[in-house]
Amino acid sequence: MFLDNIFGLFANDKLVNDFQNILFNELVQKHDASIALSKAMYFAEQNNMSGLEIKRGKLKFAQGIESFMERLNGISARDMEELVNLIKSFRLGENEEQETLKLALKKCLILMAQQGTPYEFDKNEIPLSIVYKNGEKLYYAHSAINVKKRKKTVGAYFSGPVGSIQICKGLKYRVGSMNVSRKTVESYDTSDKGIFYITNMRIGYLGNTQFSFDLKKLVSIQNGEAGLLIYKQGRENPFMVAFDDYDAPCSILSCLLNQ
Repeated sequence: MFLDNIFGLFANDKLVNDFQNILFNELVQKHDASIALSKAMYFAEQNNMSGLEIKRGKLKFAQGIESFMERLNGISARDMEELVNLIKSFRLGENEEQETLKLALKKCLILMAQQGTPYEFDKNEIPLSIVYKNGEKLYYAHSAINVKKRKKTVGAYFSGPVGSIQICKGLKYRVGSMNVSRKTVESYDTSDKGIFYITNMRIGYLGNTQFSFDLKKLVSIQNGEAGLLIYKQGRENPFMVAFDDYDAPCSILSCLLNQ
């Protein structure tokens, strides 16, 4: 890391920017990750770019995914898949690649939902223990926690006027009243880990406990302190699921409910 910072002082920023722009332009025009990377690497070879400059160009592309999305005139399933292929071909390192792919997938899912064409995942690649109905499509699946609200009694309290009358030495008679009250606190049980999923027909969760219901019965969804609150028609308390980001599933559900 220290050497990268030192040698970065001597990197040609113009070449780095040009390398990034070639990746952008070729992917937008050709919709093919291998072509985009080939063109960029040919440019790097012709201009004697160092390994560090090439790495910086790839990182700059990865970090500018939001700008790339804005330049797309609509995004298709193929665009999303080729973008993922391109990032994987960069070999950025496990942590950088995971974070970059996570951001790319999120932005793609949101954009596709906003344009009314949510991305359809391959049901064979994401096995869920559900029986799909005819025409049912999988639009979202993510590891999650089914949160349960628990009430716990933490103590008992006694109150009320009391007194005593001495009958004889060493013997007293107690009079008055005593009220007993209990104090309870609410907590959240987050031990149930599973998969939260959305299809074009239903919304559900698979874990130690399970729930699933028709999208037509979904009343509303909102963020709460315990996670995503899912209100179902005819049920007073919401289902609560928690995971790392709610933007993509909320966009997908909004798209499906407005169709």
